[in-house]
Amino acid sequence: MMRTPGLCLLAAAITTLVGCSSGSDSDTPPPPVSESAAAPTVVLTGFVTDNPIQDATVTATVAGQTFTSDQPSASDGSYQIEISSTDPDALVRLEAVDLSGTTRLSAIVDSFEAIEEAVEDTSEDEDFNITNITTAQEVLATRLTEDGSIDSKEELVETVARVETEDLLEVSAAIKLVVDGIDGVVLPTGVEDTLDLAEAIVSGESTFLDDVEEDAPGALDSAVDLVLSDGNATVAFETASVPGVYIAEDSFSIFAFFAGGFGFAQPEGEGSAGGFDWQLTEAGVLNLFLGGPNPGTEQVTLLSRTDDIVNVVVREDGDSGAGDPSTARYYAFGDGFTPESVPGSYSTINDPGVLTVFEEGGTGYDMNALTGVAEGDFNWAVDSAGVLTITDADGATSTVYRLAGSTDDNLLLFVVERDAAGSLAYVGFADVLRTDAELGSDAANGLLLAGSTYAMTEPTEKGLFSFGTDGSFQEILQRQEDDGSWIVGEDTGSWSVDATGEITILFPGETQSDGAQIVQGLGQDFMVVEPGDDSSGVIQVMRVRPLELDLIAGRFMIQDEVTGVAAETVSFNPDFTGIYIGADGVGEEFTWGLSEGRLVLQSSGDNSFDDETATFYLLPESNGDLLRFLVVRRVNGVLEAFDPSTGEVPDTLMLLSLIRNLP
Repeated sequence: MMRTPGLCLLAAAITTLVGCSSGSDSDTPPPPVSESAAAPTVVLTGFVTDNPIQDATVTATVAGQTFTSDQPSASDGSYQIEISSTDPDALVRLEAVDLSGTTRLSAIVDSFEAIEEAVEDTSEDEDFNITNITTAQEVLATRLTEDGSIDSKEELVETVARVETEDLLEVSAAIKLVVDGIDGVVLPTGVEDTLDLAEAIVSGESTFLDDVEEDAPGALDSAVDLVLSDGNATVAFETASVPGVYIAEDSFSIFAFFAGGFGFAQPEGEGSAGGFDWQLTEAGVLNLFLGGPNPGTEQVTLLSRTDDIVNVVVREDGDSGAGDPSTARYYAFGDGFTPESVPGSYSTINDPGVLTVFEEGGTGYDMNALTGVAEGDFNWAVDSAGVLTITDADGATSTVYRLAGSTDDNLLLFVVERDAAGSLAYVGFADVLRTDAELGSDAANGLLLAGSTYAMTEPTEKGLFSFGTDGSFQEILQRQEDDGSWIVGEDTGSWSVDATGEITILFPGETQSDGAQIVQGLGQDFMVVEPGDDSSGVIQVMRVRPLELDLIAGRFMIQDEVTGVAAETVSFNPDFTGIYIGADGVGEEFTWGLSEGRLVLQSSGDNSFDDETATFYLLPESNGDLLRFLVVRRVNGVLEAFDPSTGEVPDTLMLLSLIRNLP
């Protein structure tokens, strides 16, 4: 039976988830300059380890130049290598090969400048280790690039943030299987070394993991447990570096650690916030002592830390195996508030239409930015540690900590809310924009848009337009041209808006705006705009709403946007798994989560290391029983490829409605 177009779109959204020279005025050529002689020099030390690898040759590549260690690694795996570079931004890549040539490990460490600063900081004993984990991380992160190469610190951090920690652990364990010879496992035929093995596994060219499960059942699990427990490749937490706020990239759960050995957590999908105590073991493993209705002890092992991205595995005390792997973004606590720095007007990204006004003298109020109506009085104070406390009229309090990376105009905050009785009610992260402008001004109009994403859902043009609080603009577009062909793409630029509601949008290399005039509804859920291009008429765009967890839990019918038929179902389970059942009764499983208020469905497709996602942007027409989304599909972070030669309508962006189906 042929499916209707709309139902096929649903299947696509869910089941697929399963040499120039310069002149000179001088006639005398300048004397030759030796860059290497003038370049700053740094000596790197560290360990080559899975178990310690002895007699390994270590090489370093910096800006195309290769350096080799004078001596092979010692019996404990320790090595030393001298490198130099005139390019402070150049990434430093390390590689180690043992005498047999079969154990080859690698690591992309950092920029030359960052390494130079770390080595010069005598307060730290900095080791740059080359391990099974660093090898797996490089291979997985490189696969997420568009050109197969990590070329800058920014690209390194961006790709590492998208590496699934579960994949990182599995590939690391595969390397360990071979290096340690667990249960007799060796390199497969045709694979020369462990780096080649990792690349073959991640690319899908090798069936090594499946073969091991069949030929040596339990060996991979043993290797996973050894990676986490033997301390050879994991990173030890340090007491001074633990405090801060950690936000899970996949689930948006929040954990905040304070220097006094206590903390707060807001796990996604697990009810209200809770408190915990923490301490480090001698091995640098983080122990969490949980209270509340589900007391217990959890151990957090750090696999990798790249800038502000951490890969951790959480296991209950005494458990073995992979536990709960997670990738998180870390925010250190920053400089505190002062009584003089607080007064002003602020708006949060999640609620851009409301201003919170702090007055001098410790009073304040909330104000509707569209109408100017004030409501919700409160008092505020800053203590000697720079912590801001806000007390509402009913006695509820919000304790606010300023995080590193905050600026005068854009504050990153950690907030602890307690009810009038003093009970913990909520903890969370807030991205706050400051403005002291009058209503109707350029800055005030910008405040109404900043942090918002708007969706366009025309039949021949679908798009998402995000207005960043830092002035950045992102556009994702799927449009039919006049000749009937389709284009799909995304771009980033900058934006601003003036007091008349005219939006200016500039993309790199452009001097003329691709902006629009806001005709009606500035900053509201439905906004009417007149495009600044040659098209005629006006269009309506809708502000994307954040999706709450309790709104999506349960079972839904999937409605075809074209025919209105609902013949397929999808279920979202509390453990963040789900199942899609098509009209033919065949089921497909997937995992899901919330990220920054967006529903994200994820699966591996044909290659388990391909990261296929569908991100659901909730439209304001939704209610408790009908949820309408604009869906964006990606593979490894890139918009799903579309072949215009097929003549088919692309489904990289698609409309989808879910109707709650009560049992």
